[in-house]
Amino acid sequence: MRPFPKALNRNSLFVKLLISFLIIIVLLLSFNSFTFYYFKNGIHEEIINSNRLILNKTADNYEKHLALIGRQLTNLYFNERINLLKAGRSEPLIPELVNQASEELKSLVADELLYLDDIMLFFKADSAVLDKDGISTANDMFAKYYVSSDYPLHFWQNQFGQDYYRKVLPASEFHTFFHEANRSPRVQLIPVVVRNRIDDRMYGIALLNAAKLFEAFHFSADSHFALLDGEGRPLFDSAGDSRPASLFPSFTGTEGYVQQDRQYYFYKKMPDTGNVYVHSVPNETVAAKIHRISLVLGAILFVSVVASLAISVVLSAKFNNPFQRIIDAIDRPVSDFSLPSSINEFKWIGDKIGSMMRTSHDVHADLSKKNSLLKQYGYLNKIKSIETNPNEIRELIDTEEPVYLILFQIGFTRRFHDSFDRTDQSRALVYIREFIHVHVSEHFPGSITLNIEKEQLASIVFGQKHFPAVLDMLAAIKRVFDRDMEYCFMTIAVNPELKAFSELDAAYEQTLGIIRRRRLNEETQILTEGEAGQANLFQSHVKEKEIWENLQYGNEANLLQMVKRTLVRMDKKNETAYQFREFASEVIGGAIKTLIDGGQDIAQLLEEHSPYERIRYCNTLGQYDLLLERFLTEAARLIRQKQEAKDPIADFVTGYIDNHYGEDISLEAVADKLNLSSGYLSIYFKEKKGLPFSDYLNEIRIARAKEMLMEKEFRIQDVAARVGYQNVNSFIRMFKRITGMPPGQYRRLNLRAEEEC
Repeated sequence: MRPFPKALNRNSLFVKLLISFLIIIVLLLSFNSFTFYYFKNGIHEEIINSNRLILNKTADNYEKHLALIGRQLTNLYFNERINLLKAGRSEPLIPELVNQASEELKSLVADELLYLDDIMLFFKADSAVLDKDGISTANDMFAKYYVSSDYPLHFWQNQFGQDYYRKVLPASEFHTFFHEANRSPRVQLIPVVVRNRIDDRMYGIALLNAAKLFEAFHFSADSHFALLDGEGRPLFDSAGDSRPASLFPSFTGTEGYVQQDRQYYFYKKMPDTGNVYVHSVPNETVAAKIHRISLVLGAILFVSVVASLAISVVLSAKFNNPFQRIIDAIDRPVSDFSLPSSINEFKWIGDKIGSMMRTSHDVHADLSKKNSLLKQYGYLNKIKSIETNPNEIRELIDTEEPVYLILFQIGFTRRFHDSFDRTDQSRALVYIREFIHVHVSEHFPGSITLNIEKEQLASIVFGQKHFPAVLDMLAAIKRVFDRDMEYCFMTIAVNPELKAFSELDAAYEQTLGIIRRRRLNEETQILTEGEAGQANLFQSHVKEKEIWENLQYGNEANLLQMVKRTLVRMDKKNETAYQFREFASEVIGGAIKTLIDGGQDIAQLLEEHSPYERIRYCNTLGQYDLLLERFLTEAARLIRQKQEAKDPIADFVTGYIDNHYGEDISLEAVADKLNLSSGYLSIYFKEKKGLPFSDYLNEIRIARAKEMLMEKEFRIQDVAARVGYQNVNSFIRMFKRITGMPPGQYRRLNLRAEEEC
């Protein structure tokens, strides 16, 4: 094989290939040279923008954190214990009250994401300060524990009577000082003061760790950061000792940068607080970055030119030689695509090229047949927001037309499920899909109908269609399904706004929300707007603890009455089918959890069909009522069956608790009556009853307390004593732990519920 042709003339393939490569190299060299100088100038702007982004991120983090600290301090003004401490006192403080309030402050300081060194509450009445370690005099606090030359005691006393809500004070070094031999290391803290303009008896102080805040919120290692107040006074400076305000340039506007004293000063003023965030970078740093990048780009350009020249010569020779051999072999025209030659390799190439042409024709025909399927794949990917190559999607479904997205949720009645099997249901879904596709396509040519889920279809209608025409088409579909409403029905949801094709996935989510507004019945419904609220149904309709307690103790009648009453109340409020389904799922899920926690065998409940699957077939109030009644009756029967199994030891313990719950009962006392060790009785009782002795005792006491709370003549203190709690605070804590709310709130909510019923 010869590396070059015999005669190098300008019309030879080698020369033309080489000239073409050289022209491309010149063009690339020109482009790269232009790019080099363009980027060299643009790099400066990129560095500027990068530092702006760093400062914006830092400023946003600081502002959000200062606002969070402000809210935390404000919340303390509404704390009941702290309000008791704030009032003027003629009697000594209650230690328990002080400890509880101090614990709340300690829990805030313990949150590492708040970057707090301490939180203080300064009480004006007796010049006392409460912090995470307890209460002390203001003199001790600011002369021993938090000592700063910038913030002596009289500074903090002068804050009473000031007219502001929240103020961030300049950072200062604080240390603990008892005497010269015992002085803690200095810590730089940023004080934040929050006052109540209406009530001046107390204000809050949050001491933020300046170093931790800076480390968490600032993301640049080669710059200095400073926080100034609205008047330009430094509040924090990462350079160490705060630079005076005179050293900073004047900042105009809300954000930007200023060059001064061989520094770039990037700044951002916050409109709400007036704080100014400053990020300063030396000129040398910016220049060094530009120089390094310039060297890299220059080296790349030089290497590219040298490599391109070498590759051009090599590739020209490699391209020329095979084509020269083919030209030498082909000395006459051919009627078909072949390479007549004594060389087997060229014959093989000719045969393969001819075969590829025939294969290409077959593939093109096959692709045409599958074009519709590929488009559906593309639309489905777009609707479901499936991550894929955007260019691939654009090739399949490239469109600029706005769209209406219509969802069809297919439902089958109980009569259908009783009359037909799963094969019939699958066949019915195919017929329904074909009917909807034909009907929508007749009214709106070019529309697409897809299977989104097993029982959910989506139609995409393109173009500037009038929405009333869409509604007329859907009304016609509804009339067809109304004829067979005893077997099946649909929920048809459509957003009345035209959406851009790029918003198809968002339109799908919005339309799913519209479907959730379906009301409880077995009729085809057309929905066009809004999304139903999804409040926690248990918290808004029924007391979850009461249901599971009734189930746990086998109170079947009570349990069914509460559930039925909830269903009726939901029906009166015209709540959606989605909310009924969520409520039934919560009831069944809670019941199964209660059975499992009690060691019950739930296989009997799940033998035929999962209760969650049967929820799908509930479309009316009566069907939900019947489903939950049957399920809860069976669940209560299982629990009652286990409880009725005679066990002398467990029965003695439960009977003793039922008869003496108002007395001072202990596991040791009951064990003595049975001549057993308390450890053995504890393990035995938990195994038989599914919960520890103390939990069972507290459940019984709280259950009795809930009955008493429904009687208005009993005070909460009386109820606590009657059910065996001598300390009313212990009773309130236990009641809240078991029911999720204090006894006073429980009484109000249940009395109000009875009045509504």
